Amino acid sequence: MKPMDIREFLDLCPAHALGLLDGEDLARFQSAFVSATPEMLAAYSQAALMAANLSLAAQEAPLSPDVLDKLMARVQGDAEPRSTAAPAAKRTVAGTAAGKTRIAWIMPFRIAATAAAGFAIVTLVLLAYSASLRSGMGRIQAAYSESRVRIRALEDSLSQQTAMLEVLKSSNMQMVVMNGQAADPAGYGKIIWDPIHKKAILHISNLPAQPSDKDYQLWVIRDKKPMDAGVFQVKGNREGGELYKIDQLVESDRSRINAFAITLEPKGGLPQPSGKMYLLGSI
Repeated sequence: MKPMDIREFLDLCPAHALGLLDGEDLARFQSAFVSATPEMLAAYSQAALMAANLSLAAQEAPLSPDVLDKLMARVQGDAEPRSTAAPAAKRTVAGTAAGKTRIAWIMPFRIAATAAAGFAIVTLVLLAYSASLRSGMGRIQAAYSESRVRIRALEDSLSQQTAMLEVLKSSNMQMVVMNGQAADPAGYGKIIWDPIHKKAILHISNLPAQPSDKDYQLWVIRDKKPMDAGVFQVKGNREGGELYKIDQLVESDRSRINAFAITLEPKGGLPQPSGKMYLLGSI
């Protein structure tokens, strides 16, 4: 399970406060909460407080003492005997005025409280949705990057296999086996080439990974003189071996080749070998 960084934690705080997280996102959030920084705890507290206050925001406020007095006056006025029509009319007007006062004072507060609650809910939902989208985009980008790496690996493998087929189908295919030397007795390799098209495949196994400032360099020993045939790096697959294609072998006439050799040289290679020899195959 991938650990949650601080940015993703802050984004998902509103969603967790509203109870919208589940599955892996919930597990990762809870795991991150255990070792949360003060900034993360503060953000979570703010989101939790906002979520807790949502239900309170829409509650009706208690009546003020002034409004209660007016209501009591109306009740007492209604309890008195109605002797004439005029006072009743007056009480009706007073009752209407009191009613208007209550409506004018309570209704705007209710509307404002409801609007505030609605705004808070919409804000939290939008924040949670935005965090969910960012989290989803992050997973999509990670999957895309991983797919690109796999595609490149498949393309390299296909290119190597195609090159090998081109070499193997040659009617005059040549091969030389190279054995490990003192620097790495367990090393092994072979080179297969098409003398007509000068294409070659180099197979290497059990070579140690080169230092960052070094490259392995292939040499063709022609007329007892080493010729640079290219540099390469091993990727760490010591047992299974690795394949390298050579588009243009510096010398393909077997009668002029004395041997193939591999040495460890400064990065980029040298015109002549200077490092330890790892593999050697004589003809």
